[in-house]
Amino acid sequence: MNKDLKLISDDSYGTQKRVHFVCEKIAEESPNIIMDIGCGTGMLLTRDVAKAFPKITIHGVESDLTTVEYAKKANGDISNMTFFEEAPKEQKYDMIIASEVLEHVDDPNAFLQYLYSKLNPGGSLLITVPNGYGIFEFLSSVETILRIFYRFFVPKQKSNMPQTEGLMTLAISPHLNFFSFRRLKRIFSESGFRIESYRGRMIACGIFVSPMIQKFSALTRLNLTLADTMPPAAVSDWMFLLRKGEKRVIAAKPRHSLYTAIKRQLSVKLTQQG
Repeated sequence: MNKDLKLISDDSYGTQKRVHFVCEKIAEESPNIIMDIGCGTGMLLTRDVAKAFPKITIHGVESDLTTVEYAKKANGDISNMTFFEEAPKEQKYDMIIASEVLEHVDDPNAFLQYLYSKLNPGGSLLITVPNGYGIFEFLSSVETILRIFYRFFVPKQKSNMPQTEGLMTLAISPHLNFFSFRRLKRIFSESGFRIESYRGRMIACGIFVSPMIQKFSALTRLNLTLADTMPPAAVSDWMFLLRKGEKRVIAAKPRHSLYTAIKRQLSVKLTQQG
């Protein structure tokens, strides 16, 4: 797969850059069976992966039953992809994809330990997660405040049903965790994973910023390519390939900081306003 993705055709969220990163790592790892957990309708990532690798079995796992039923109908033409509410109990995987999921779970350590248990020895975890202190999360907070206090300024969006293209999951879930890069590395290590590769996804996206960036292809490209060279703290979203190790530390559920508590409340408010 060509590593030099034509980012000029992407958006400010690096949607295609994420697909490219995932497919590139799959090509390097050559797994036989993959789980994409938290896959939604499958239309934003799972489908692309299944089409790119028709000989690999893909299990899409999504906790919302309505979304699973929609995904089955929308992706019925892809033979190597199956959707479940829960992963088959006895099934182990060569690779697991958890893209934009970790920030939605209450206990990230427990979630990662579950993924650890579902991987074959030496298996890998592809994970993408937003920078909890990045530009995107800051703008999300701004958006929430505007929606709460100035709803006329930011029009209400309908989000209770899928878009026509089936790109939106029915399972609407707020962000519950807001990670620093340092905390994320510690959680990975505690859960038995080591980082094998990392790539920044984009510098800026979100309300106000994305419409401006996406008007100019040069800005879109700059936004995505700078993320490859800037330090993680300056990037809005992180992409990792993690390797399952032999040892892990079962960590106690951490206490949430005041920052996380406030951000959680704002995130829940935004979901309710949506």
